Amino acid sequence: MKYFVWHWVCVLALVAAPAAGCSSSDGDGGAGAGGAAGEAGMGGTAGMGGAAGMGGTAGAGGVATIRTGLWTGEGNEGPGAPWTICFSVNEAGDALTADPFECQSFAIQVDLAGCPNSIWYRPDIPIVEGSFSLTEPGAYDIQGTFDGDTASGEATFTMDGVDCTGQWQASPSM
Repeated sequence: MKYFVWHWVCVLALVAAPAAGCSSSDGDGGAGAGGAAGEAGMGGTAGMGGAAGMGGTAGAGGVATIRTGLWTGEGNEGPGAPWTICFSVNEAGDALTADPFECQSFAIQVDLAGCPNSIWYRPDIPIVEGSFSLTEPGAYDIQGTFDGDTASGEATFTMDGVDCTGQWQASPSM
């Protein structure tokens, strides 16, 4: 019996609590059931929207991966024409390197037939930020830049103080 009475007291409390509502005599709240009637409250003012963020800046362009293996080119243009070029890019893509089966085992081989000299160079030639350079003052200057599946540059040979220059272009050999 004691639990029966306690049960009904709890049920009545739960039913009466929402009906009591909240009331205020200063006009901020609405009228609650069973409470004193107050004036209807005014809604608040909407907040200001936030400002949009600034867009980020694009990163600096990187160097595309340079295809490894044999690269060759030939042409008939320029004062050094006809010309041929042959070089091999190492597996890491960071140097021209001698290959025992390609370019007569040289890292680079450039022949400008219209010039008195050609160059065959065996030691590795570093590729830095997509470009390479091989220079021996008073003898030769070979510059090259990789751009996707094309490499291009200029070769200059000096003989008796006279420069002979030719533009070159090469692509990966399949």
